[in-house]
Amino acid sequence: MAKVFIYTQAYNAEKTVSRAVESILSQSFTDWEYHIVNNGSNDGTNDALTHYSIDSRIKVIQNTPNDITFWLRYLPMALVETEAEWFCWLDADDEYLFDFVEKMFTFVIDNKLDMAACGYTKLNGITGEKIKERVSRVSFTISGSDFTERFIDYRGFTLSMWAKFISKDLFYTVLKNFINPEFMNCNDGVFMLNIFWRSEHAGIYSESLINYYQYPKSGFHEYFEKEIEKGHIVLWEATRDYLAAYGDISQLNQDFLYAIFLSIIEDVFKELKEMDMEISLKLQHLEQIFSNPHTKAMLKCKADPQFRNLTLRSKFLQNVREWVCTQVDEVPTILFSLLSV
Repeated sequence: MAKVFIYTQAYNAEKTVSRAVESILSQSFTDWEYHIVNNGSNDGTNDALTHYSIDSRIKVIQNTPNDITFWLRYLPMALVETEAEWFCWLDADDEYLFDFVEKMFTFVIDNKLDMAACGYTKLNGITGEKIKERVSRVSFTISGSDFTERFIDYRGFTLSMWAKFISKDLFYTVLKNFINPEFMNCNDGVFMLNIFWRSEHAGIYSESLINYYQYPKSGFHEYFEKEIEKGHIVLWEATRDYLAAYGDISQLNQDFLYAIFLSIIEDVFKELKEMDMEISLKLQHLEQIFSNPHTKAMLKCKADPQFRNLTLRSKFLQNVREWVCTQVDEVPTILFSLLSV
């Protein structure tokens, strides 16, 4: 029987899906089964996938129309039927390094883990240039009080479905209980927090074992306008609730949460400036962001100096004010007041 169940959901991925599939076919660990969903594509994705069906380990599933939440219905059935013991996810435009499965399988088995996350390299999907790399100085495991005491160390590895190696039984348990009333851009991060919460023993593998390609028309851009005050804040609140579920949140973790919240606002502001959107709508979004109670609390809190972005909050506010002033002759009164904290 296959040891590992791998899943990819592809929509209009004719230019990238072969790269993803080939990265699985080239794995040094070969005891896997791979389910690939052609999720209502209207380009050449299906043609790109057709010839892979000759490999008995690969199953191509057709779904129409495109439904980004298809996995929530499909995986509960597929995971009941499979005899695989481990689950991992691969986006249709990314690739795992050839030894991802082997190294992660060895890591979870040797350390008796419920799940593990590895480092990743973010690349520009157009140019191939490295944008960032997230790795750990050393591999480490998490259990008991580590889930709160080492939160700063592992939080950055919790944000995605990919770059994870999860016990099938654990993944299935979370999947059955996951409440997903509607799709949001950060739902995979919320889902992964549930995985960590239900883990007794988790681990972070130090090396980068996946290339994550970022494109201008990413899911973030597609859902940005309707989620600017929604998806990312929902993820932040879920992160806060995750920590609170272990007990009282320490002052250090509270400061870290505010640093995370500020980084979200900084990223949203950067994206907002580049969006093809009427300036009046951009100002409305800014007003909603800075009137949010979390934003107000973050701007007023005293924080540990290790969180550099918090120590530079006044400079960030100044940058926002200066940008707004270049866009309009008169800044709306409410927005001006919010940016003058």
